[in-house]
Amino acid sequence: MLTSTDAYYYALFPIVESITTEVGVASTSTGYAMLIGNVVGTFVSPLAPAVWLAVGLAGIDMGKYIRYSFFWFWGFSIIMVLIAWMIGVI
Repeated sequence: MLTSTDAYYYALFPIVESITTEVGVASTSTGYAMLIGNVVGTFVSPLAPAVWLAVGLAGIDMGKYIRYSFFWFWGFSIIMVLIAWMIGVI
């Protein structure tokens, strides 16, 4: 939620990937986990232009949107991680 999507994938992912590779985690598993985790950051972050467009078209306040949707997206990402773990992706 603190970085833009580009910074998340181009700056943070290589660092996390190199750390997880050293401890034996596959790069693809790291990528899948970070992709799922980014659901919360992208669609709740005020740094994403699509969120501003959606909030503006809906006519609501950004603060109210973040307070309402954060826990829904957080819960959804936990469910996605559990499903990915059950099917063996992560």
